[in-house]
Amino acid sequence: QQNKGTTESPEVQLWNTLRGDYPGSTLAGLADLAEYFLDDSLRGLSDEAVAVARAMAEETSPEQVIEALAERFLNSNERSGTASTSTPRMIRALTALTGNDAPSVFDPACGTGTLLFSVGSPGATRAGQDTDPDATRFATARARLQGLTDTEVRTGDSLRSDQWPDHRAALVVCDPPPANPDWGREELLMDPRWELALPPKAESELAWLQHSYAHTTPGGRAAVVMSTSAAYRRTGRRIRAELVRRGLLTDVIALPAGLAASHSQPVPLW
Repeated sequence: QQNKGTTESPEVQLWNTLRGDYPGSTLAGLADLAEYFLDDSLRGLSDEAVAVARAMAEETSPEQVIEALAERFLNSNERSGTASTSTPRMIRALTALTGNDAPSVFDPACGTGTLLFSVGSPGATRAGQDTDPDATRFATARARLQGLTDTEVRTGDSLRSDQWPDHRAALVVCDPPPANPDWGREELLMDPRWELALPPKAESELAWLQHSYAHTTPGGRAAVVMSTSAAYRRTGRRIRAELVRRGLLTDVIALPAGLAASHSQPVPLW
């Protein structure tokens, strides 16, 4: 009745083994395991982890093993060390609100790639970027295991070092990392992405918003998760005014509390 003394499931056993083998970053272990299924290279994997993973893959498939671990990662405290993560509830909300008809998708803060893979049409071309090299390795391997061959994820800071300067997509989705005043404003004063206005130092969300808009095709859509205060801070009123004046902002959708990864407050989707 207390769920104590029972035998661990293979998935839990594999998860705990990877956490023990990679105390600094479980995500690195997930990336190594996903790449192992693609090329049989052990990298830093222990014999125990490989044995359990192979047994699980024989019963289901390598893709299902990796997807189960990816979902467990999103639901765990391990994700707190990753700059760009979306909760499973946020991903379901964005998937429902953006539909599944976009022929091309871009996520400039894609993390492990779950949101990038969830939206758009099944055969869409997908592109993403993230600062964490382990996250981009994991996302790339997941795409290959899922058969999403027209997918590429690059490593780098999207605001400071955009790896997709000329790329445009029919649907851009972005659940940006927590607001950070050190987002590179002084280095990017003349950046062409600030078409509406230069984002204030304390408003990194408005920088991500304009970055997403800059990567949207004419007639395309961008959906960006924002904080509630981004709608009324005095510092961002010029950008908000331009969004409304030009007819760029079509919807502000209030999402319930508990969907954000870094806090429990309600957030809107712009």
